[in-house]
Amino acid sequence: MRTWSGRSVNRQALRGGQSGKCGNQGVDAPDAPEAADNQADGRRVFDYACYRKEVPHMSRKKTLRILFVGNSHTYYNDMPHLVQLRAEKEGFACQVTMIAHGGWYLSQHAEEPDVRFNIAYGGYDYVVLQEHAHPFGPEERFAEAVKKLNAMIRAAGAVPVIYACWAREGEREKQALMNEVHERTADAIDALLAPVGEKWWDAVQRLPEHAMYAQDGAHASPAGSDFAAEILWQTIRDDMERREERDL
Repeated sequence: MRTWSGRSVNRQALRGGQSGKCGNQGVDAPDAPEAADNQADGRRVFDYACYRKEVPHMSRKKTLRILFVGNSHTYYNDMPHLVQLRAEKEGFACQVTMIAHGGWYLSQHAEEPDVRFNIAYGGYDYVVLQEHAHPFGPEERFAEAVKKLNAMIRAAGAVPVIYACWAREGEREKQALMNEVHERTADAIDALLAPVGEKWWDAVQRLPEHAMYAQDGAHASPAGSDFAAEILWQTIRDDMERREERDL
């Protein structure tokens, strides 16, 4: 079940693992064409929930909750839903929530009451943070926002995940700096790093021309979003495995 609204978050469902209802304030459906992430085109909140029977190993006995915070590089092609489907395929009960506004930086999210409320009361296991990608930077603004959000995430008992994006089509030379800054930022707060951008160009070379990009040359195509979801899920799943081994 999905709900989406122009501003409100699913507060009544945060504790109970159920999908509540937010008022639909005329926001386009997720599969509608979107502007690039540097073009503010409204505020979006999507909830997805899935439940499967318990599998008696690797934390599958409880619902895995993941919050995604970002912009159009998060909401394009319902990417969090693709992560949820991977969790579901591996037997996890899973609920993903997304707060993503077109053109937003994490510094804006860090001041947003909906984000603070969700992190504090959502009961999330992981919070995925995605910074503005096109243009990317400045690094100081990114780092400061992540520091603020990390304090909220740690206080809530969740794990931060830095979702590192890709450069525009034809601008591969910009990828190295993006990779370095995302890695440095993740290291500074001991966060998980999902290196989507770092791995992106290998996939670009393997697949047919333009397969990873939408027509605007900035956003992901469905194949690109699927690729991003795979890297994100691998990052989270690997961390869960490490934690389970540590707790044995």
